[in-house]
Amino acid sequence: MAAVQKLPVRQRQVLALGYYDKPTLPEISALLGCPLGTVKSLAHRGLGRLRKDMEK
Repeated sequence: MAAVQKLPVRQRQVLALGYYDKPTLPEISALLGCPLGTVKSLAHRGLGRLRKDMEK
């Protein structure tokens, strides 16, 4: 949980929505009011940072 709290807000939002609510990426895009590409990028970067933090 500590690693998740270190993420920027938007990355946390995308990952939390995707993990807990299981909406599609277009649905997350609509919920957050941002382009689909932004959602994909935020998810990719957020997961990368979590993986990196978990390796420490």
